[in-house]
Amino acid sequence: MRGLTAGAAIAHGCRFSLDHYVEILGAALAQGYRCLGFLAFLCAPPAADEPTLLLRHDVDLSLDDAVTLAEQEARLGVRATYFVRVHAERYNPFSPSGYRCVQRLLQLGCEVGLHYEVGHFAVEGRSAEELLAAEKAVLEAVTGVAVVGAAAHLPKQLAAPLERATLTRLGLRYEAGEERFNLDTAFFSDSNRVLRNGCPLDVIGRRRRLYFTAHPYWWVHPNVDPAPVVRFLQSGS
Repeated sequence: MRGLTAGAAIAHGCRFSLDHYVEILGAALAQGYRCLGFLAFLCAPPAADEPTLLLRHDVDLSLDDAVTLAEQEARLGVRATYFVRVHAERYNPFSPSGYRCVQRLLQLGCEVGLHYEVGHFAVEGRSAEELLAAEKAVLEAVTGVAVVGAAAHLPKQLAAPLERATLTRLGLRYEAGEERFNLDTAFFSDSNRVLRNGCPLDVIGRRRRLYFTAHPYWWVHPNVDPAPVVRFLQSGS
């Protein structure tokens, strides 16, 4: 399998934009990668030698942006997992527009998981498990289907990782941060609009297993000043 070199990635110009996101996916598909979300990964595990790009999207700020990204993926035949918040101040999955966006994600074949916030959204007298169950029930009321996956929002604010037994009791098949998704895998994330491990283009064709966490807002709004947005998110909003 002939891969792109780091130099080729630089020549392409690593930047936040929809065009570049599509370029990343296109390069992966051209190199024979299977681009998929978490549930598809679990239901049909890739062979050890099968090139795989696991796609995760944490929807921190906008469901409209999530739909924009999902529609680009659908044009390429790609399906990802979108983790949706139920406490976000900038969107409400129960609002008419929010509901339509969530339904659109499902229509496009995306998996919708829970971007849970029990780490900082504490309620006196209620355990993390109770709060997680409540968040899951709220999202399921919007989707109309079972939510089987979860990913922590602001994971550094979690007092302790949720145990596998807790996830199982709540009907969750996975937590996106589990070690099994990172085994022999090149991990990339754009948290705070910084690609600390470089661009996935740097290793497509050279590593068989990739895991990419991409927040839709950064790719749909490439010219936004990230500093106030990051402060807003870190405040728990």
